[in-house]
Amino acid sequence: MTHAPSDDLPASCPSCGAAVRQSVPWCLQCYSTLRPEPDPEPDPEPDPEPEPESRPESASESESGSESESESADRAAVDVDAVAERMLAELRATQRTSASALPTSRAARAGAVVALLVALVLGFVLVLTVVGHLL
Repeated sequence: MTHAPSDDLPASCPSCGAAVRQSVPWCLQCYSTLRPEPDPEPDPEPDPEPEPESRPESASESESGSESESESADRAAVDVDAVAERMLAELRATQRTSASALPTSRAARAGAVVALLVALVLGFVLVLTVVGHLL
């Protein structure tokens, strides 16, 4: 699935500085998102509390308690997401990127293969020499 290029995506990753393609919404090196974060919605101003009427107290307490519980649950969900994102960013920053044990260029890989073949041939010749002297 390809994404259409977007003008609002940066040309380099804000986390690691790597050059990124315009067709992907995340960095291919550190996997951080390149989409701009949505502006946080301003908290609505609390309504002035109305004067208590002659209703029973238990009914008004249960309604306001359920509303405050749902609001606190929403805030807790947002906080958990923010904390998780921060923890992942710290983990990415602290992890070392290990260099591959194999050479990356074509010439270096060819040289490694030749060196391996030479070592194998010399080992085989050494084994044959030892076996020849023993017999």
